[in-house]
Amino acid sequence: MKILEREIGDQLDGLFEEVAVSLANSFAKNASKEDDGLEIENKLSILPQNDGLLSRIKWEEGNPYIYIRSDIPTHAIPHVLGTALCHVKQKIDLFPDVVQNENEEEIDGALLVRIALKELLMSLNAEETMKNIKFDIDWEDKNRHQGFKDLLGMLDRNEDDSFVSIEHPTHQFFSLTYAKFSLIHPPKMWDGLKTQIMNDYPEFVKSGKKILEIINEYGFEDVDSCLKSLTGIRDEIAMRPYTLILDRRDESYY
Repeated sequence: MKILEREIGDQLDGLFEEVAVSLANSFAKNASKEDDGLEIENKLSILPQNDGLLSRIKWEEGNPYIYIRSDIPTHAIPHVLGTALCHVKQKIDLFPDVVQNENEEEIDGALLVRIALKELLMSLNAEETMKNIKFDIDWEDKNRHQGFKDLLGMLDRNEDDSFVSIEHPTHQFFSLTYAKFSLIHPPKMWDGLKTQIMNDYPEFVKSGKKILEIINEYGFEDVDSCLKSLTGIRDEIAMRPYTLILDRRDESYY
């Protein structure tokens, strides 16, 4: 497979085909519902981007456009792209979404925390989907590790410790990140960071462990388990005022 004019091997061929078929079936299903006589085109596009996230997905007229950061080393592209492909399929399969509660006032940091909550469960589901594919993720691990260290370095509870309150988006974000790193970060890299957080911000650890308990109870393997985990975590770390969980299957909100 050639991505961004670079050959990345064939390890994603099966997943790419699976997502493409799911997309085509989704278009066919929607076309039969509308039955307006118009031919609907479906396509899965992969494009470069110069900065920002490692990947992002933009949907236009039902078509997913996957943007991959162009400075990613070739050996790291398969896992980044594979994760994005899984996220495309999750939307097609009507996995739940994490959205703003428009009936409540939005506070600073709320959007970032909603993204972190959704990413936690969707990334775990993606890893489960790709568990039989071998990837080289050393580059990603090192970048994720340094990124988290940099974020921790920006905190100073001696100057203002209001962010350690569970109702504060900063507390919620770092608790979610603690849980994610506990599940996916290499143990040798995670041990040092975990000790630092336990010493400096035990409040984050306490909430992070509660999040892990919820994930262990409900899981992340399918739509129902993700819905239960997202709702449970949202309530556990006091995100309910500005966060709703959307069940895409019937457009109901929790």
